[in-house]
Amino acid sequence: MHSTLGCLDSICELCLQNPEFSVLALDYMVDMFMDEIDYERLNATSLYKIGSKSPITFDTEQLQITLGVLEDADRDVRESTHRMLGVITMATADGMTSFLTSIESNVKRFPEDQLSIYQCIRAVARRHGAFVESIVPEILNLNKMYLPIEENVESMLYGGHLILIFNAAISNPRILSMLPKYTYKHYTYLRDKYPNCFPEPSEIPCPGPQPLRDLASALTMTIDKDAADQMEIEEPDPSGSTHTEGVSSSYAATISAMRVQTEQDAEAFYERILRNLDRINLLWRSQRPSQTNEVSGRHRSIVLQQIAVCQRELWYIVSVHAKQGRNAEFGDMFLRCCGLLLQIHELCDTPSSIMLAPALSAQLFRLSYYMVHTSLGLDATAKISVGFFRVLANLVWFFGMAQNRAASSSSLRSRKQELGSTRDHLQSMLRLAIKRMTGLLQQMDQPEVDHRRVQTHRTVLEHLRLAVLQALKPPSTQEVIKLMSNIVNIIPMQVNLRGLELNRIGPK
Repeated sequence: MHSTLGCLDSICELCLQNPEFSVLALDYMVDMFMDEIDYERLNATSLYKIGSKSPITFDTEQLQITLGVLEDADRDVRESTHRMLGVITMATADGMTSFLTSIESNVKRFPEDQLSIYQCIRAVARRHGAFVESIVPEILNLNKMYLPIEENVESMLYGGHLILIFNAAISNPRILSMLPKYTYKHYTYLRDKYPNCFPEPSEIPCPGPQPLRDLASALTMTIDKDAADQMEIEEPDPSGSTHTEGVSSSYAATISAMRVQTEQDAEAFYERILRNLDRINLLWRSQRPSQTNEVSGRHRSIVLQQIAVCQRELWYIVSVHAKQGRNAEFGDMFLRCCGLLLQIHELCDTPSSIMLAPALSAQLFRLSYYMVHTSLGLDATAKISVGFFRVLANLVWFFGMAQNRAASSSSLRSRKQELGSTRDHLQSMLRLAIKRMTGLLQQMDQPEVDHRRVQTHRTVLEHLRLAVLQALKPPSTQEVIKLMSNIVNIIPMQVNLRGLELNRIGPK
C-alpha cells in the first residue's frame, strides 16, 4: 500500500511539472478509484491538483468510474471527489446527464454533504454552459404546452438545479431566456442562503430586456420598460459563441443598485426585530412581584407569544441574510433561554411540578454553553448575560434535586439513613452555585464590561448570593422555599445584538 501511495504522489508531482505527462497518466489515476483500499481512493483524488494547473478532459468511461466514487462510505473520499469533478471537462453532453443523475442520487443518500455537493455543481456548471442549456427543460419540468409549476424552494434537489442553471448562465446567457419568472425570485432567496454557491447578479450577462426586468423585479426594484429597453444590453453572437467581455456598464450599475436595495430591506427588517426584542424586555420588566398567580400567568403567556413571533422573524434573517445571520441565530438561542426561564417561573407557582426542573435546567445549561463556545466575537457584557442563565440553571437544578430526594425516601428508617448524604449533596450543589456567582461578579468588574448595563443585575446577583449563603448551613425547607421566591423575580439580562458581529465556530 505504501509503495502505491508513493507512486501516486510521484505521478502527481510529475503531472504538475509536465502537462503532456498528465494526459498519459490519466487512465492509471482514474483506475485507482476502484481500489479496495480507501487511502488509495482518497489519494487518487490528487487529480484535483493537476486539474487546477492544466486542463483535464474525461471521456464517458473515465467519468462513469469517477461518479461511482460518489457512493463511497468515506465522507472524505466523497468530498475530495466533489472537488475533483469541479476541475475536469466532460467530453460529451451525455456526461452532463450522467453527472446530474449521480449527483441527485448523492444528495438523497448523503444529505450531510449538501454544501460540498452544491460547490461541486457550481464549479461544473461554470465549465459546461453549453451542455447545461440542453437539459434545462428536463430538470425544471418545462413543457411548451403547459404553464410551468413553481417548485419547492426548500428542496435540496431544486436548489442544486438552480445553482447549475445560474452558474452555467455566466458562460451561456441564452439559458436565462428559457427560465420561468419564479426562478428569479428563488434565485435571490437561495443566493443569500448559499452565497458561495450562486453567482452575483453582476456576473450574469443578460441576452435581452425581458430577463433583465424579471431579475430586477425579483430583486425588489422596479425598472421602467423604457429605461430597460434603452440599456446597452449585449446581444448574443448569432454564431452561438458566448460572451467574452461581460455585461455593459449600465446593466452592471443597475444590478449593483438592486443589490444595495435588497441589503437595505433586510437590514431594515432586522432592525425591526431588534426593536421587538427591546419591547419583550420592557414587557417582562413590567411584571410586578405583587401580582396574583393568575395575573402573572397571563403576563407570562403574552411574553411567550411575543418570543415565538420574534423567533420566527429571526430564523427568516438566518435563512436570507448572510451578514446578520449568525447574530440572528444567537438571538434565537437567547430567546429560547428566556422561554425556559419563563417555564421555570411557572413551575415555582406549582411546587408539585418542580420535579421537571432538572430537565429544564439541563436545557438551559446546554444552550448557554453552546451560545458561548460556538460564537466568535462575543463581547464581555454578552458573556455575562449568558453566564447569568447558567447561575439560574444551577439553582433550579438544586431545587429539583432537593424535591426529588425529599419524595424518594418513603420510610422513616430510610430517611434517617439518607438524611446525612442528602444534606451533604445539597450543600455541595449550593457551594458550586456560590462559586459560579462569585466568578460572574468578578467578570462584572472587568474594564471592558459595560458597567451601566450590568449594574442592576449585579445588585440582583449579590442579593441572590447572600440568600444562597444563608441557605447553605443547613439547607432547610424554609431556606429552600425562600430561595425559590428569589428566582421568580429574576429577569434575564438583555444582550445588545446591535453591537455584535458574530461568526460561527465549528460546523453548523
